[in-house]
Amino acid sequence: MEIKSSRGKFYKMVLLVFLTIALFYGTFYVFTGYKIGVFESNVKEYLIHQKKYSENDITSIKGVRSKGGDWGITIFVEFKDEPGEIYSYKSLEGKIKQDESKRENETRKHIDGTDDNHGVSAKLTGRSVESHVEYYRKMQMEV
Repeated sequence: MEIKSSRGKFYKMVLLVFLTIALFYGTFYVFTGYKIGVFESNVKEYLIHQKKYSENDITSIKGVRSKGGDWGITIFVEFKDEPGEIYSYKSLEGKIKQDESKRENETRKHIDGTDDNHGVSAKLTGRSVESHVEYYRKMQMEV
């Protein structure tokens, strides 16, 4: 009888630990998904109200978990007049910043041109937003 009781307590403890870990990760992913949606909206508002683009100028906006920024989120934007050119944005200290820097002889139209950008994804051009996001995720898994 005593053996069954100990075994039952062990299984309950293992179940409790498993559920705690699952709850932690589930909460993290739900919260991160929510923050990605908020940052996507913030970047869209930034582009429309501060950079004076119209909604029609923007083909797509997609967020992904990443390194850096306030919450570890990067937002990828594609503009209609430059299909395949992907621009990335992050929230740094509460301000939305483009995560690219203008290179010499740059022909891309939507580079902010400030010196405080990082130049992280300027090399990843000619891809759709979805393939860019997928490439970015794979690149992070290798690190």
